[in-house]
Amino acid sequence: MEEKDPVIERNFLIFMVLTMALIFGWMYFFGKFQTKKNPPPKPPAEQPGQPGKPSPTPGAEIPKPGPMALSQGATVKAPATLTRPSGKLASAPEFPVKAVLVESQLYKIKFTTKGAVPTSWELKKYLDRVYFPLEISLKWPPLKKLAKFEPVPIDLVNPGLANKPLLRSKIMLNNLQVPEDAAWKVDRTEISVKDSPASLTFTLPLAQGIALKKIYTFYPDKYEADLKIEFEGTEADPGLCQVDFGMNYIFEPLSRLARINFHGPIIYDPQKKAVRTSTNDLNKEAKTRLENPNYNQDVARGSTADWAGFTDSYFLTALLAPTDAPLSYHAYYSGDPAALNDKNSDKEYSLDITFHPNSRLLAAHNLAALQLYFGPKEKELLQKSRPSLGLAIDYGWLAPIAIPLMYALKYTEKAVKNFGWSIIILTIILRMAMFPLMRKSQQSMKELQKLQPEMEKIRKKYPNDKMKQQEEIYALQRKYKINPLGGCLPMVVQIPIFFAFYKVLIVSIELRHAPWILWIPDLSSRDPLLILPLLMGLSQYLMQKLTPTAGADPTQMKMMQLMPLIFTFMLVYFPSGLLLYWTVSNIIGIGQQIYVNKFDQAAKIAQTAKSNP
Repeated sequence: MEEKDPVIERNFLIFMVLTMALIFGWMYFFGKFQTKKNPPPKPPAEQPGQPGKPSPTPGAEIPKPGPMALSQGATVKAPATLTRPSGKLASAPEFPVKAVLVESQLYKIKFTTKGAVPTSWELKKYLDRVYFPLEISLKWPPLKKLAKFEPVPIDLVNPGLANKPLLRSKIMLNNLQVPEDAAWKVDRTEISVKDSPASLTFTLPLAQGIALKKIYTFYPDKYEADLKIEFEGTEADPGLCQVDFGMNYIFEPLSRLARINFHGPIIYDPQKKAVRTSTNDLNKEAKTRLENPNYNQDVARGSTADWAGFTDSYFLTALLAPTDAPLSYHAYYSGDPAALNDKNSDKEYSLDITFHPNSRLLAAHNLAALQLYFGPKEKELLQKSRPSLGLAIDYGWLAPIAIPLMYALKYTEKAVKNFGWSIIILTIILRMAMFPLMRKSQQSMKELQKLQPEMEKIRKKYPNDKMKQQEEIYALQRKYKINPLGGCLPMVVQIPIFFAFYKVLIVSIELRHAPWILWIPDLSSRDPLLILPLLMGLSQYLMQKLTPTAGADPTQMKMMQLMPLIFTFMLVYFPSGLLLYWTVSNIIGIGQQIYVNKFDQAAKIAQTAKSNP
């Protein structure tokens, strides 16, 4: 169960805005100022598909919802189903409903013979949460003692979907329709998958001597499985056969990770690559259907998918098609209409996946031959199953920085056996690599300090004309060939690394529930005792005090002095791994600054002694 925190996304956005304002404000005060005759160029218009905004499925039309009132009894018109030939209902004998258990060292799966579908899919190595007995917060009471609980394995089947089981299927064989809730006969009720693959077979006899089989094959060391639907007793017509699979997903808007990362339907189409359909777009579509019963457009529909399923920050449930038989898909909102207007209500979505067997499969008496991947979004595991599955991990526009960071963390973790120490080692390496840049920044600040008296004279000369002040200060800096932006270069370089670290922590399954020491049980979640946020704020303040400033007016200086306090409060609930990175970076920066100050002072004394023998 995810920690629910409706505040962290807002704080993250505020932090980004303030950080960018700080950087660009610095550039504004110390950069190349434009005169009134040469106004700054207008920023480019925002483009669709811009990072940070989910793009709709290419070619799909997004409906524009109008004002509406949803009543508790209102119903959303069911969207058109995927194309299915019409036929008669197949008759089948009644078998008793039984529970079936499949277990390996990686997973524990429960099946029901009603529909021959899984009702639970637990991943043994991944627990729902981490226990720590104490928690300090900014709310009253500030200190909480948490009741003891036992973490349980993550279940990829949401308990709220008991009436809509995973992988339910409507089978069409030569115009015979097999109900998705038919009770199948099973060959055994318990399987232990240990040293070799094991299969679970469900059988459903139909009229006229025809029978169907659902065969699941499991592997002891993989999160993937195979699913075949076979038929016997007849020959099949490709135009009269298909299998419609149904998957459902409950989106929890109060989940901390759901507010930051993409959660919802994901489809890989070789023509469109990985398509993530925003749940907001599906909500708008559902509202439009309520207003207009004749609305027949779809945000997410296609017929050339290589795989399709649902994803959250760390786990993926997907059906993978053979290379010569792509999937048709349709994602839509299928929950309570009253929840559409409540941004904090849980919402349910459906994904209809249709498999059309080709002549090759039908010749082998297969109505469907698919792979399943129900497991963690670990890149190596995903790519072993299918190379394109690696695209399910979304580092966003920071991928060029985040992916190398993730590999570096994993490499160092193999040596130290702890991701916390891995973050510290990598931070030291990054800080040392940036030291020459920081040294150059200090030189620029020293040069600006020498011009401080002249800049103060300009401010006094034009006390009421800020534009004129800026023009004269820039002319002075240009005269002495000083780059006013040199002082903020280290900050500009560190900000993308900071955000990339943040993305790595909230997307990489390897860092989920990874402990550090003592009071940090999970580097991807908040510090329960708020020790790291306080250390981060203190180290930020000390580093700011040691760093020389030049050319700043009193108002700007006061604002800068408040920034460590502001950042501390905004980042207080951010992942502890991120605060560990920033704190260690600040501490190293303090040491580097002390060294630079002493080196400059020693150089100044030596220069004085040389000029006065």
